[in-house]
Amino acid sequence: MFDDSKDERFPELIGAAIYGRPSMKGQANRWWPNNPDGVLELRRLSCIDDTPKNTESFFIGQTLKWLKLNTDKEYILSLADPHYGHGGTIYKATNFDFLGESSSARVMMIGDKQWHPRSLALDKPFARTLRRKIEVGHETVRHEYRPPKLIYGYHLKRKRHRSQKIERSATTNWSGWFDEGNTSTTTHDD
Repeated sequence: MFDDSKDERFPELIGAAIYGRPSMKGQANRWWPNNPDGVLELRRLSCIDDTPKNTESFFIGQTLKWLKLNTDKEYILSLADPHYGHGGTIYKATNFDFLGESSSARVMMIGDKQWHPRSLALDKPFARTLRRKIEVGHETVRHEYRPPKLIYGYHLKRKRHRSQKIERSATTNWSGWFDEGNTSTTTHDD
């Protein structure tokens, strides 16, 4: 996302979003079994701190519109991580559905650095160092548990429910709500 309010010739990059295949194996099949290949995951979203209120949800909304018009993808998954203070507010604001929670995760902490246990299986120098530290019982190695991530989904190809809103309002009894001269701010329950 770019801000061209200062100079249209040189817009400033203020945000980026990355969509890709779902990172957790089996998630596409679980949440969109009819067409798992039609699923993307919003993998990363970042905006600079100095942006107006609601920039993130606006940005997500614009990317969803683009995906709907320019791809054959049908469903978007995204995860909010409460460990980092993310509760899914931007997903709720962009009409994602709350689908549930992942299982809690156990991570390895070596000093102040966090490692996923899958890192041990890699054949890389850092993974060999991790395995050695664990084998010798290095004092900086410990395990911590993380809360479950919150899973949200958005159906790109759904029709907006304008007809249902019209149907609902046509069958709702509005009599007495808008009486002339009624300045009451009382709310009415159905």
